[in-house]
Amino acid sequence: MPIFGRPTRGLRAQSQFRQSKKGRIVRESRPIIRRNVLCSVQECNECFQEESKLSLEKPILVMSSNVCVSHFSVIEFLARRKHNVVLPQSNLSAFLKNSVLNQRKLQNLLKGWTFDSSETKQEQTTVHYFPDRAARFVATDLLNTGSIGHSVVRFYNDHVDAKAIYIVSDTDSDAANSERNGVTTVSLREYVLQHEPDLGCLVEDVMESATLFDEHWSDSEMNAAIANKKAFRGVFHADKYSPISGSIRSHSFKDNITVEKGKFNRATNRDIVCFTVEDDKATIRGIMIRNWRDYCGSVEQDGIFHPVDRHMPSFNLRTSDVESLMGQRILVKLVDWPATAELPTAHFFKVIGPMGDRNVETRVILIENEVPHYPFSESILACLPSSPWVPTAVDKKGRADFRDKPICSIDPPGCKDIDDALHCIQTGPLSFEVGVHIADVSHFVRPNCAMDMEARKRATSVYLVDRRIDMLPKMLTEDLCSLRCKVDRFAFSVIWQLTLVEDEERPSGYKIQYGNVQFTKSIIHSQASLTYGKALEIMNTKSREDDMAQSIRGLWKIAQLLKEQRLIDGALVLASTAVKFEVDEVTREPLSVKEYIQGETHSLVEEFMLLANRFVAKKIFDEFPSTALLRRHPAPREDKIEELNESLQLFGVTINAESNKTLAESLRSAVSNEHGSTERERDLFLKYLKIRVTRCMSLAKYFVTGQFSEADFEHYGLAVSYYTHFTSPIRRYSDLVVHRLLAACTDFDELPPDMLVKDQMAAICDNLNKRKFIADRSGRMSDSVSSLLLIRGRPIKAVGVVVNVLPNGVRLHFPAYGVEGFQEFSINMSDATLPQARPVDGGFVVSQDGKEGPVLLFKSYVAEISVSVEEKSYSMNAQVRLLPFESIDIMQHQPRPAVEAGIVVKEHPKKLQKTE
Repeated sequence: MPIFGRPTRGLRAQSQFRQSKKGRIVRESRPIIRRNVLCSVQECNECFQEESKLSLEKPILVMSSNVCVSHFSVIEFLARRKHNVVLPQSNLSAFLKNSVLNQRKLQNLLKGWTFDSSETKQEQTTVHYFPDRAARFVATDLLNTGSIGHSVVRFYNDHVDAKAIYIVSDTDSDAANSERNGVTTVSLREYVLQHEPDLGCLVEDVMESATLFDEHWSDSEMNAAIANKKAFRGVFHADKYSPISGSIRSHSFKDNITVEKGKFNRATNRDIVCFTVEDDKATIRGIMIRNWRDYCGSVEQDGIFHPVDRHMPSFNLRTSDVESLMGQRILVKLVDWPATAELPTAHFFKVIGPMGDRNVETRVILIENEVPHYPFSESILACLPSSPWVPTAVDKKGRADFRDKPICSIDPPGCKDIDDALHCIQTGPLSFEVGVHIADVSHFVRPNCAMDMEARKRATSVYLVDRRIDMLPKMLTEDLCSLRCKVDRFAFSVIWQLTLVEDEERPSGYKIQYGNVQFTKSIIHSQASLTYGKALEIMNTKSREDDMAQSIRGLWKIAQLLKEQRLIDGALVLASTAVKFEVDEVTREPLSVKEYIQGETHSLVEEFMLLANRFVAKKIFDEFPSTALLRRHPAPREDKIEELNESLQLFGVTINAESNKTLAESLRSAVSNEHGSTERERDLFLKYLKIRVTRCMSLAKYFVTGQFSEADFEHYGLAVSYYTHFTSPIRRYSDLVVHRLLAACTDFDELPPDMLVKDQMAAICDNLNKRKFIADRSGRMSDSVSSLLLIRGRPIKAVGVVVNVLPNGVRLHFPAYGVEGFQEFSINMSDATLPQARPVDGGFVVSQDGKEGPVLLFKSYVAEISVSVEEKSYSMNAQVRLLPFESIDIMQHQPRPAVEAGIVVKEHPKKLQKTE
């Protein structure tokens, strides 16, 4: 019978086609016998490759199927500690059938798995996957009498001179079978206790216990129930104060579904779960994907581990030396949560350092948020140009030469990663040329090189109080890409020709009319690197008439008109609770903290960054309507606005968030004389009203344009239809992607093929959104920890503002320290140790030392702040003792106008921009 066609490629079988006697074309699959299997032993001259993992310095361990099923977590630890682990394909089949989660575990182990992925790159684990067909080829005589494991042992015995080769098994039948075939078998417990005694607790026999939880449904049961609409898929969000309860967010329901304490069935925060619903309450039936990671925390003497993440329950820590770990921040790995255990099981990995130490607590922040902060590898540094770098004629080809323009940068003192510069030239009585010049990072970071892939993974630089975790190596961020003064630098520039047109309806009397807009790569020569304070001084020095002074004044005039237009369009001007730290230049130790105040020249720079981002967004969308990377900001959720309005009823204030214009108008008309007897009191009320509104806002997110209709592109907060991030490629990967899109639009460079694939661009956006959220959260945590460490050990008096009223007390915010604390009251004499109070509209009436007075929302009071430490997790919190009858001067905590006060600068103010 004729056989034709080319065999298809594959590992398990090859396909051939033949014609049957009846003339039909049939497909036959024939097994492939793998004759070229490598042993993965480093000392083997025949098989050695760079990725060889095993070493003859230790025994080779061939894992049996019962060990793979019952003790895979122990296998992970052995491979991590450089024991030679061989996993035969057949012996993994039962393990892999149990759950898709097990398939992910195996993938992570084989590709190089590490506990602390944020501090060290993925490192090789000494584990080798051995395919069945190779075993059958090398030891076919053993298949009828032994097992795949015995064939693997024969392969290694014939191939290398190994110190010892064991089959690791926990069954007597395996041991007897191995003895008949001349193979040595060792029990997992015996091997672990001899070589890694601290792992002994993981292999001790488990006593039978009563079942505390329902057994989880299998994957097939969950998938069938979801397909039949008898169950649903969603993400479990554990309650911060009671992690064994929470809610589930699911696409199948408009609102979150409540999960009560008895119904969570061992789900942990952000696990993807299968659940059923009855009486609007969820019962979790199984775990589809675990969200477990490495956890930082502390351990008590009884071996109970308390994670820093309050959304997680406590763990049973298995370790043989609890005493030495007490008082330390440690890192652990979750390994299991059986139905018979009240708490999940974790294994100790390493000590981070003593609790309460500033550097240790900063490392905890980075690890908890999974921020990559390891040094750049040699392969990444190899992508950098040689030093000193001298641009060639090829590098300069096609670039516009703007070196004669009065260009300057305006940044905080000591800023080294300067990624934007500006210029303005008056070309007529009401005509101007304005330029925004952004560091051309894409010239040095080529698509898909090692440095580009690492930047894509990190996605953003992370700014903490005492350090900066860079997205790119310092050679780029602080030298070649930084737009320093007095040196030539490559930039990507946007140049506008503007005309101011009279408009009597506007407060300023003018509006901006845009003429020609140029997008071009360029060479610039910044004439000055100015601080915010220095730029303000030049702007206000009337005797200065040089090109730089005129440029800054022109920029200021146009920035005012840009802001006026944004406010008319409905852009929101909200408020933040940011603070500024003074740090020691050598040790980076925080010395003091104060409220962060944004000055006038901050606004100048911000307006032009917004303008550039808007124009670039429209340009790349017009050219790439399906794969442009933009940024959208949805309207706030209705339920959050309704909740806010309920708390504002007593003030006669209603927030209308139907559109950004109605919300802006609500804020402008919110304050009246009823909200304060002085202008400063009314300003205080408006500031904290804006802070409350800010907390109701949805998060702005990156997206690829092919995923949404054009009507959904709008940025609600900025009141623009198209928006992206173009102006900070040194610290944001999104901007680097946008530079590549813009370069393709202007024929300066070809677009990488993967940037034309919508799904790949969507994956990049997902990581950008995740990393942006993590970076912001890390910064807030660093601010909070640094403030509390400054206060610790020395209680201080400060002015706080009531930002929330709860049934049993009030929450106060202290703007000078950036911390919040809760003051609990005794209602109806229920607790004599607390201040006595009775509820009234908007707060409480407090009785203390024979005096009585109100404590109301958005009002300021004196309080004593100290730092309390939780006994279990050693988490630091601000403890508040309200002193409602001490007089205060509201001037103490109200910011003065920026021009009068000078410019107060945070070390890394860019992370506070409202352009996010």
